[in-house]
Amino acid sequence: MDTIFLWSLLLLFFGSQASRCSAQKNTEFAVDLYQEVSLSHKDNIIFSPLGITLVLEMVQLGAKGKAQQQIRQTLKQQETSAEKKQEFTFNLANALYLQEGFTVKEQYLHGNKEFFQSAIKLVDFQDAKPCAEMISTWVETKTDGKIKDMFSGEEFG
Repeated sequence: MDTIFLWSLLLLFFGSQASRCSAQKNTEFAVDLYQEVSLSHKDNIIFSPLGITLVLEMVQLGAKGKAQQQIRQTLKQQETSAEKKQEFTFNLANALYLQEGFTVKEQYLHGNKEFFQSAIKLVDFQDAKPCAEMISTWVETKTDGKIKDMFSGEEFG
């Protein structure tokens, strides 16, 4: 049986101090959400804290009063005039790394390129070191050098 390794890298990075604080709040929200969901689900759980955060942020744009306060509280936000003025950089990058020779439907690849602007790369995970270098280089490029040497190759063994 063939083994497939499918990597989808989601990279977020923030530039300013206020943004790092925001990232920390997002992480706290994600952990709290996971803990709450896992109480009622003992099996595997798949969810996207980023997706949920983005949806709540979109709802918050139209919310007022108590509803807006509740969303801010849920997302662990405390908006101040200083935070409003802080600029930050938000980059989202997606890549699918597929095992060479593995058959994937063209529709799937096309959808990932079109809807998620995913880079799609064929790699040989058995040749771990060059594969790790390729992915790490992509990560380093997409994070403007903020994340280097993400993988060593041992992860693919």
